[in-house]
Amino acid sequence: MKTCPHCSGEIRDSVIKCTHCGRSLADAPTSPQGSAPASAVPKHRIGAAPARATTSVPATRAPAPVTVAPSPVTAPPFAPAGTPAHTARTEWSAPASALSEVSTHRAMPEVKRQWGPDMWMLWAGIAAAAAGILAFLALKEPWAHLTITAAATDTTEAAVTDVTVRASSAFVGKAGSVIAIVIAAYGVLWFFYGFQRGWSIPGVLSPAIAILVTLAGLGMTLLASMVWFVWEDSMVLRATSAGLTASEMRTLLDHQPVPIVAIERLPGMVSFGGMMALALFASCLAWWAYRRRAA
Repeated sequence: MKTCPHCSGEIRDSVIKCTHCGRSLADAPTSPQGSAPASAVPKHRIGAAPARATTSVPATRAPAPVTVAPSPVTAPPFAPAGTPAHTARTEWSAPASALSEVSTHRAMPEVKRQWGPDMWMLWAGIAAAAAGILAFLALKEPWAHLTITAAATDTTEAAVTDVTVRASSAFVGKAGSVIAIVIAAYGVLWFFYGFQRGWSIPGVLSPAIAILVTLAGLGMTLLASMVWFVWEDSMVLRATSAGLTASEMRTLLDHQPVPIVAIERLPGMVSFGGMMALALFASCLAWWAYRRRAA
């Protein structure tokens, strides 16, 4: 609703002609800029108290309220997936460091390791150590009795002599000493590792190496019992026991045709061969126990 500037009657905002006085609203006098229209100035009523002068106070716009959105509660960095945001500050705990897990630094796979003595490895160690010691002692005993027969020629007569030799005076003695010491050392170490089946045996102590060593010892023994060339140097050194000098023994061995040498095995050779067989059995037993640990 608005007021007619001519008669001060109330009319609708959409009309352009006053319904009270019939005058057009377009003919209304315009008031100077900054002054209120005539209809807006209240008329003084007769007998009424003079109007109090009032000063208009420009209306000030109230400042718009500032709303601060609450910051979202976020989980600390590296919080586990699925942790509620409102409980992350109180319930979340730092993840355990990988360095604190002992299982991640273990050299062996995470399997249930059995503890206690390994009787098979203990018996293998005892047998191997005993075989090595007895084989070393057998090297000091007589190994072979050699009978040398040289056929007669036009210029020489037939000669027959015999000599007893020991392994210590030939190459087989040096090689046999090394083999015996290695087998005895392996046996002692196997016996030590047999006290706890949870202990890991180093690869250098693998029974496979001992098997190869014992096979070499058996092969050397077999060669010494069949080929007399192995004892040639030993027969020259033992020539005095046959009533010959070293030069005469050398001449006899170089005789043409080649002399016939019969080899008779003595207890030293038999004992050494038997100890090598025992060491081979102990090595195979240790290999079986070694594989059981790795399984």
